Amino acid sequence: FTDLALKGRCGALKIMLADKGQQLKENLVTLDEWGKGEIKASCVFGQLPKFQDGDLVLYQSNTILRHLGRKHGAYGKND
Repeated sequence: FTDLALKGRCGALKIMLADKGQQLKENLVTLDEWGKGEIKASCVFGQLPKFQDGDLVLYQSNTILRHLGRKHGAYGKND
């Protein structure tokens, strides 16, 4: 999991994983590192957060949250 070192980013992801007893390895990127452009160029849509689960790489916090919800049984099966 890679994210900019900004307060409050991806809080729902962190809460859901903690609730499911899952470990999270977080790599924070400083604004200076992001500004250099190397990390941004490696990200689809040029944005963070970036989440890697084995070979699967996802971007955008809501997409990541849906994936983790399905994987850990925290995603509803109906309306």
